[in-house]
Amino acid sequence: MKYIEAIDIFLGRCRTKRLAPNTIMNYETALRIFGESNGLLTLEIGDLTLNLASKWTIDDKYMKSSAWNILRIVRQFFRYLKECDYIAVRLYSAIEIPKSPKEKPKAIAGTEIQAVLDWFKTRENAVRNEALIYLMVESGMRVSEVVNLTVGDLNLQDRAAIVRESKGGKSRVVYFGERSAAALERVFNQNSVENAKNSCPVRDRRVFWSKYGTPLSRRTIAFLFWKCNQATGIRISPHVLRHTFATEMLKNGCDLMVLRDLMGHSDISTTTRYLKVSQDQKRDSYRRCSKSLSATIKNIDENIDHNSDLEYIAENGDNFAQNHSSNVISLYTKNEYCKNI
Repeated sequence: MKYIEAIDIFLGRCRTKRLAPNTIMNYETALRIFGESNGLLTLEIGDLTLNLASKWTIDDKYMKSSAWNILRIVRQFFRYLKECDYIAVRLYSAIEIPKSPKEKPKAIAGTEIQAVLDWFKTRENAVRNEALIYLMVESGMRVSEVVNLTVGDLNLQDRAAIVRESKGGKSRVVYFGERSAAALERVFNQNSVENAKNSCPVRDRRVFWSKYGTPLSRRTIAFLFWKCNQATGIRISPHVLRHTFATEMLKNGCDLMVLRDLMGHSDISTTTRYLKVSQDQKRDSYRRCSKSLSATIKNIDENIDHNSDLEYIAENGDNFAQNHSSNVISLYTKNEYCKNI
């Protein structure tokens, strides 16, 4: 059996386990990338050895997080082949997976978002492109969730959307701003003309379409963002817009648990990645909060000074009494002070 054939068997197993289509697609992409990088696609899996496996690498052009994911999937793939006796050697043991990289999520500034919008408006389907950018940056939706959005999932009046095909198979409600609502309204007006002959009920129709009259795909969006990156020099992707949404929400005081629900994270630790802030944010936050802190410290100092005076008077009551009137002396002599304690 060749490596490429083994991939099909592994993916078939993934389908029987009812893994999400996007997960299966990512598995296939990772295994093909690894196979091409190491010349394995046409090799017989029975001829693969531990010595050969120890020399396998990932091209440097992939980010650390991408390389880590590829190796994790490849190791899972070879473990499956060994457990099913397709191979006799534990090839997965020769694949070392480095510690998972904890990269800070990347967000972009408002000026960069505007530059991206300006570029997208110059392309075909400018109305659709504008709505795509606004919706992703104002709602934090994943690209797979955006392309699966239907007309019936949207409520422009409440500026809300139901995400039905979320990661992990869970549904949730997300919200968006006025710009997204206005842009989506323009998309609907355009679609009502272009899809006039579409027999599908309106509420079941996809929101975003390609220039060929088919539902917009993740690959098309990825290609558009890549072209934008090349033209503007801004490192932009759908996930960068999602990171920007989360970063800005936290910066403006959004509760962490609320943000977790809006993002569709099953684990709160995933959301806490966005708590890492810049030095400028730390400085500004400190200066803003330190004003009340300084006032509190001042009050504490005043109380300390007052208590110090009382202790001095208690210890030197006799000398103090000679220099003060009798009605004040009675309050601060040593015996009276001790009674008050």
